[in-house]
Amino acid sequence: MTDQAPSPRAGLAARVAFHLDQPVSSQSLAALRIMFGVLMAAGSIRFCLSGWVEELFVRPTYFFKYPFFEWVPVWSPEGLYTHFAVVIIAALAVAAGLYYRFSVIIFGLSFLGIQLMDQSNYLNHYYLVLIITVLFLFLPGHCAFSFDAARSPSLYRPTIPRWMLYLLRFQVAVVYIFASIAKMGSDWLLHAQPLSIWLGTQTHLPLVGNFIDAPWVAYAASWTGCLYDLVIVPMLIFKRTRALAYLAVLGFHGFTFILFDIGMFPFIMVVLTTIFFEPDWPKWARNKL
Repeated sequence: MTDQAPSPRAGLAARVAFHLDQPVSSQSLAALRIMFGVLMAAGSIRFCLSGWVEELFVRPTYFFKYPFFEWVPVWSPEGLYTHFAVVIIAALAVAAGLYYRFSVIIFGLSFLGIQLMDQSNYLNHYYLVLIITVLFLFLPGHCAFSFDAARSPSLYRPTIPRWMLYLLRFQVAVVYIFASIAKMGSDWLLHAQPLSIWLGTQTHLPLVGNFIDAPWVAYAASWTGCLYDLVIVPMLIFKRTRALAYLAVLGFHGFTFILFDIGMFPFIMVVLTTIFFEPDWPKWARNKL
């Protein structure tokens, strides 16, 4: 990391490089590692307890394989639960920062193995989980709040280059930006589809069930969803609007979790979006508590 600022005559590239290389607190990266690992373990436990291992992998007699990955086996029931146990243990080890890079590799490979068993079980956020896992493999996520740093003080890093946080922020921004682009079409904005269909299946919900299938609700939700995805990243970037933006994140993803069966995606985005907070936000939160 460079300590000496470039001269005023330095080019834009030099000034950008200097900014990206400046040290910032490593606490937000470490906190994200902990939350991500715990969430992945909780999601895998939920998958097992919900009976989805039996429903999706044990009972079916035919599986749709990805090209070039036809060789990936679907284990026996005992093997499947052992596989999920490996995912859970590795995710918890990632959260704890215990044998960090080895744990990240084991988690990533075992999580990928489950996805390659049958492509009909694909969900978009599985791809996101794998991308974040690869990024963690190359980032020093165990530099703070980890067993590795406690055992080997040389691993502890109070600061990291700013670009490491920007890299994770960029990945989160990609999710929102492409979500907004996907919604900018006549089906979504002019015909409120598929939300009209989806909301029509939720009339059993308390309080909102009596009017949730009204046409105006689907149009309002469609336009709100598109607008949210379009503006949430700029609002998270700027400090003045960040608190309001994160409240919107909680509200939006809480709303989608209640209404739609989209797995762990709302929780994943709530956790990942914390990377837009100030780099030392865990210290600030600890002092407030």
